[in-house]
Amino acid sequence: MVLGDSLTLPRAVENISVEDAWPWLLEKYLSNGDSECILFHRGLGGASLDVLWEHYQQIRFYIKPSPGSIAVLQYGIVDCAPRPLPFWARKLLGHLHPAILKHIVNIIHRHRSSLLGKGISFQRTSDYLIQYLTTQLLEQITSDYHHVFVVGIMPADEAFDQASPGVRDSVTRTNKIIKSAADNYANAQFLDMDAVFGGQPEVDGYISRIDHHHLTKLGHKVLARTLYQKIFIKRNLGKNNANRAN
Repeated sequence: MVLGDSLTLPRAVENISVEDAWPWLLEKYLSNGDSECILFHRGLGGASLDVLWEHYQQIRFYIKPSPGSIAVLQYGIVDCAPRPLPFWARKLLGHLHPAILKHIVNIIHRHRSSLLGKGISFQRTSDYLIQYLTTQLLEQITSDYHHVFVVGIMPADEAFDQASPGVRDSVTRTNKIIKSAADNYANAQFLDMDAVFGGQPEVDGYISRIDHHHLTKLGHKVLARTLYQKIFIKRNLGKNNANRAN
């Protein structure tokens, strides 16, 4: 099972098809020889942690994973990205006439970096709630699945931090919260994407130059390969341990 936001999906603006996206690449890599992998994809564009939590409650109601199943929980930037308006204010603006709303949004976007740079910054989900929801989600997923890979938020490069001051620190801080929660479960493993991409994600072509966050085709391929290798190692360790027991 793959649970996450738009980073798990194809992306037309980047010319990334279903076959190019990492969940389907991973399914392809795992379905070789005598092995068969069936992908259960539950990615939702723009999904915050509370939305993923509610979505997983529905999944649990209808589906019971088969023995040995693996889950990948992918984190996006929706919850921690710095914004010049608090979430409640953004919801209020949504009730305005479209023409007025468009004018206000254009003004905010024009002054976004300046506002954030002056400390006028809010995030969708508080650090406390990120920690709480992550723990609640992992408590369920780790009990439902044999092993869980937790994919951290994609690293923010210098260009992203200039356009959205504070985003790099926010990503680093939030990844530490996620990793700390994942470390409490023996069958969960946190995947540090900054380490996976070698510290230069945009320079090396892994991260989009359009929005500095979504993956390129190469980025999708590297993530799929990394997960495949880790799953392969886990499977072989399980087989070796089983053989030793016999």
